[in-house]
Amino acid sequence: MAEGDDIREELSQARVEIANLKLQTTTVLGPDHFLALVFCIPLIGAFTCMGIILTWRSLSNPAETAPFLRDWLLALSIFSNPVSAITGAVVARWSGKDKAQNET
Repeated sequence: MAEGDDIREELSQARVEIANLKLQTTTVLGPDHFLALVFCIPLIGAFTCMGIILTWRSLSNPAETAPFLRDWLLALSIFSNPVSAITGAVVARWSGKDKAQNET
């Protein structure tokens, strides 16, 4: 009977260890990551799409695009500062948070 109790004890310890390992490997999206994704992805996407469209239209038909090139470049320059600032802030926050988690 003592052998059966030992096996049960080992099984319960193994189950606890497996549950702990599953928790360690689970990725959870935190609220700051979610907000960064919700706000940054559309802004970065718009900036990228605008650059692609500007390049494509300028190369495919330069005579038609030339009168509007100043407006396109102004819009692109207006988007570049917020995109750079937000991306820098997000990367700095994530790298700082990762360092704080590794120290504890």
